[in-house]
Amino acid sequence: IAPIELPVVEGNNVTRQVGVLLTLELAQGHRQSEVKKKQREITDAFITELYRIYGWRSGDVQVVNEALIKRRLQAAADRVLGPDVVHAILIRQLVEQER
Repeated sequence: IAPIELPVVEGNNVTRQVGVLLTLELAQGHRQSEVKKKQREITDAFITELYRIYGWRSGDVQVVNEALIKRRLQAAADRVLGPDVVHAILIRQLVEQER
């Protein structure tokens, strides 16, 4: 999955920028071509989930919560690709920067 960078909005201000670099580990018997066919859909689903998470946590000291992100993105992958296609969401990089 291409790197995803999103602003964190609090009120009318962008207060932080969060970037995430993900790898999808596919379950045995599934191929990368299955994901490529739906790459736009899965990326859109991931962006939607990340905005939700960051919106809920925008008032917190740190909006990044790796366990929560993995759980929510796994659910999004299951909705888009079907259950048991993605074995795990690997977060290769997760960066939160103040603006």
